[in-house]
Amino acid sequence: MHVFTGLAESGREARRAAQRAWETALLHTLAGRDVPAAAHRTDWSARGLRPGWDLRWDQATHKDIDR
Repeated sequence: MHVFTGLAESGREARRAAQRAWETALLHTLAGRDVPAAAHRTDWSARGLRPGWDLRWDQATHKDIDR
């Protein structure tokens, strides 16, 4: 299981944001750089990236935050 966090208006938007965070993390890792941290509390980011793992985005789910 992989967990990405951030704010989104819909599940579709959340998956897109999570994919962008994963792609950014992967590019940094492959270049030998640290995965960038989110600049703001509401930004999407990734931690604990494992290069070589193929994520199954078609099985991704989202959970709403209780406010």
